[in-house]
Amino acid sequence: MNPNHGPSIDPSREKRLLAALRNHPQLFERIEAIAALSQAQHPAPLTADQVEELLVEELRKLGNQTMEHWAIETEERLAQQLQAGTDGARLRKKNS
Repeated sequence: MNPNHGPSIDPSREKRLLAALRNHPQLFERIEAIAALSQAQHPAPLTADQVEELLVEELRKLGNQTMEHWAIETEERLAQQLQAGTDGARLRKKNS
């Protein structure tokens, strides 16, 4: 355990996270902005309330972008399953 910054980071987890962030540059930007807030890297001094407001906004953006990526990837995966004719996904007609 690193006494200055909490527990040490498992290198394999770090590699997986960096790979995921490389695949999603918008998420990388959100994480980077959150990290900057935690390190007080803002040009002007901020109050705790201002930092909290900025953090909440970044978390909202992160949530929205995460859900958008999830929806796109899920739709693509289901479309591939349908095209492949797998049992995992089936087209159904809407009942009138």
